[in-house]
Amino acid sequence: MIIHINMPADGTVSFYLKGTCEEHDELNVYYDGENWISSRDFYTGSKITGWSSWTSQSVDLSAGNHTLTFNYRKDNETNGGDDRFCIDDLSLSFD
Repeated sequence: MIIHINMPADGTVSFYLKGTCEEHDELNVYYDGENWISSRDFYTGSKITGWSSWTSQSVDLSAGNHTLTFNYRKDNETNGGDDRFCIDDLSLSFD
């Protein structure tokens, strides 16, 4: 999923994230092409396995155009959990 954001002023984008998958699946969230969140180090440095709790995420953005990219990679070796990550309550706030 790719979200293009045109910020009219400096501000913050925030959302809640949780997941359920086995250890070989992976979620990466990129902010303007840079890896911002990775399920490899999400929750105490290890991949998410089973249900994770809703966790608040936020990043400060300068005025202008930005891109958030959510990339979920499912391996084909095993199945576990629901094989998904959930995003809720995505919001923008401005200074």
